[in-house]
Amino acid sequence: MGDDLRAVGPAFGPGLRVTAEWILAHPDEPTPWVSGGGLVRWRPALRERIRSLIGDPEGSHGCQLWQGNRDSQGYGRLGIAGRTLKVTRILYFLERGEWPPVMRHYVCDNPPCVRFDHLLPGTHADNAADKRGKHLTRGTHCPVGHEYAGDNLYVTPGGWWQCRRCKADAVARWRARQ
Repeated sequence: MGDDLRAVGPAFGPGLRVTAEWILAHPDEPTPWVSGGGLVRWRPALRERIRSLIGDPEGSHGCQLWQGNRDSQGYGRLGIAGRTLKVTRILYFLERGEWPPVMRHYVCDNPPCVRFDHLLPGTHADNAADKRGKHLTRGTHCPVGHEYAGDNLYVTPGGWWQCRRCKADAVARWRARQ
């Protein structure tokens, strides 16, 4: 491939910028990008980049682990045209042609796993209930002994469980000190 972008057409807009939308719409085509010195380079196609970063199946569940960058919780991330996206969302988009409508959770409970059939649609509450059922949490009760169930369970945006009764007691103690 040459260094001339005129061959790929005007889809790259002014300044020879490639958009994430274009890359996702053309996952099997190499992507041009302009280096800081103005030299045009070619990145491998998106599907090829993803395939090169997925490990062979391993473990009892046959998980395929992401070998590229991961976030602090272990989920795979991939940069596309200046945006960093979760790999599982990209794979869902490439497989189905649309973004996942709801959060996905794992059958295998292994964050770096990117095997498509290990992902299920579900809400955050579904994920928390699944963890409880598999005993992957601190337990079914808070350290004081209140059950994590119904209105007493609060799941923070970060995924942590909190006992609403204990939290209310802590707030009451704090207010009494003020």
